[in-house]
Amino acid sequence: MVGWPHRRDRDTGDSETSRPNESESVGKRASSTRRHYLQTLGAITAGAGLAGETTQLANAERTSWPQFGYDTANTGHAPENRAPVVNAAKQWEAANDATSGSVPVVADGRLFVTVEDNVYGYNLEDGVTGGDWSWRLRGENAVGSTPTVVDGTAYVGLDKDIRAVSIEGNEGWTYITEGRIETSPVVADGVVYAGSRDENGRLHARDATDGSEVWTHQTWSPIRSSPAVADGTVYVGNDYGNVYAIDTASGERRWTYRDIPEPIRSAVVVGDGRIFVADGAGVLHAIRDGSADWSRDLGVPVGVSPAVADGTVYVPDSDGTLYALDIGDGSNGWTASIDGPGTTPVVASGTVFVGTNGGTVHAFETVDGAERYAADAGSPVLSAPSVADGWLYVLTEQGIAAFSEFVSAAFEYEPSNPKTGQTITFDASSSGPDQLISSYEWSIGGQQATGETVQATFDDIDNYTVALTVTGENGLTDTTEQLIPVSGQAPTAAIEHTPSEPIPNETVTFSAAPSTDPDGEIVSYQWLIGTESKSGEQIEHTFDRAGEFHVQLTVEDETGKTDTVQQRFVVSEPTPTEPTPTPTPTEPTPTPTPTEPAPTNDTDSATGVSESTEDEWVPIGAGALTTLTGIAGWLHFGRDVPEDVHGVDSAENGQPVDDEPPAQLPDDESESENE
Repeated sequence: MVGWPHRRDRDTGDSETSRPNESESVGKRASSTRRHYLQTLGAITAGAGLAGETTQLANAERTSWPQFGYDTANTGHAPENRAPVVNAAKQWEAANDATSGSVPVVADGRLFVTVEDNVYGYNLEDGVTGGDWSWRLRGENAVGSTPTVVDGTAYVGLDKDIRAVSIEGNEGWTYITEGRIETSPVVADGVVYAGSRDENGRLHARDATDGSEVWTHQTWSPIRSSPAVADGTVYVGNDYGNVYAIDTASGERRWTYRDIPEPIRSAVVVGDGRIFVADGAGVLHAIRDGSADWSRDLGVPVGVSPAVADGTVYVPDSDGTLYALDIGDGSNGWTASIDGPGTTPVVASGTVFVGTNGGTVHAFETVDGAERYAADAGSPVLSAPSVADGWLYVLTEQGIAAFSEFVSAAFEYEPSNPKTGQTITFDASSSGPDQLISSYEWSIGGQQATGETVQATFDDIDNYTVALTVTGENGLTDTTEQLIPVSGQAPTAAIEHTPSEPIPNETVTFSAAPSTDPDGEIVSYQWLIGTESKSGEQIEHTFDRAGEFHVQLTVEDETGKTDTVQQRFVVSEPTPTEPTPTPTPTEPTPTPTPTEPAPTNDTDSATGVSESTEDEWVPIGAGALTTLTGIAGWLHFGRDVPEDVHGVDSAENGQPVDDEPPAQLPDDESESENE
């Protein structure tokens, strides 16, 4: 905890080292992992000085904003400071209701600001939540002085005092004036310059080390205008509308400009050989060598000063316009719309920033006035912005608002329905803005990876948490995560059958044995043959006709994944076989007719038939064979007639049993008795 010890003096109030309630601070500032503290400066040459002159940023860091207007010339131009130029938004807010206050000042990792009658110090070091003040310096009346921090010492006007307090907690000094100090002290070459509101309008020059007097110059009217120092001259305006140029070494007046009819309430700004002030009537004056150069009646809000950078003067009006004027003649370069009366603008990173009574911080490109963004401050902005280390700070009616370029973490993955064993690509290119992101950090199922695009494979079915954290150049981070469901791979259905060429009414065996599941087990086999459903890894089916049929198989694994295959199945009629040709019967070779034996005279007495001495064979023609089935080509008439020959008497004489006479042989096969 940093304290500001000092002696308790009349009209100065006291200091505190207590913290506010947690409710006084809202929002959060992430620690900056890329904070750049550059070498300190002695005197720097800026475009803000008079021709051939220098303005001083006394021993301050380039990433700081050590005083009102940034440098001793109050140019509001910080050419070395990194500012939030794209995608900026309010990151935290230190709640502290205000109706008046000062520009927030950033130095040595701390933020200093006056709010009403108090001066607050906020710790902005790495790892410390923004918005928590670590000390408070009390005053009795509203404080209008912006602190100036140089070489570890904060200088501020508090009531009637010029105070110097070491920010490391060492004792400082207090110089009591005759009037309230509402101007912001300027420290240059070891001397503190501050004007007071006493009736003589004194400009005080005090040694920065111990507060001893260097000189005092009277302007004869209260001073509410913050002075500027450039190349050995201090410039200040007063309520009479006079502008003074005073030698920093001797305190002697170099010249006085008396042609402004209105009080000067804005800070004096020095740039490009000219002195710029805005009077109480809203007229911007450019003074050169103590004489009028040009002026523009723009309706500049009371107390608002211009910013000067690279040959251009930037100033807002009370009606919602920001002007970029040529520094040589005051002609318009470009104009831009803002949502209400503007504050004192500042310039950094090629961008001009201005707050408004409408509660917005606008950012425009200095080249052409193109708007980079309009960030919501949440309430009317009361102070000029200050920019340092990628942050922008303003005082609002609600307290201190801190803005930074924010990064958004987002990612996509392919395939959208990943399976086990598949390579999944995670792509963070949808995060942004990409020019702000310095790193991509992944946690994929507990495994770490880096890069805008990464790949991973999961072997098991499960839901895996994938988180992406992106970090911006300003140290801010954003994290997003998704739950990635990884399912099993679907099985593959396949059919085989036997026989390979079935015919109707033949039993066909269908088998799902060729089906596979790469990461599981098939638990169900469902068949559809025509309109008939069957189940099982192997089934049988008979087709009652020839034709073309569709056979469908659906397999399912234990996770519910399925696959279906259809197959065209052809049942063909059997191929007819050629019958074996029946051989054509051939005519039997005729049996030679036996030679008749010579007849004898022996005759049976009973029949009158001559009786042969041997068996007699009678040939039978082909016609007789058709009625004598089973009888061989010759019938044997004689004593030994076979018993199975029907129609022939086996008794003696060989006569037929039937009364019918024997069949008549065909003429061509009969023999005459004469033969």
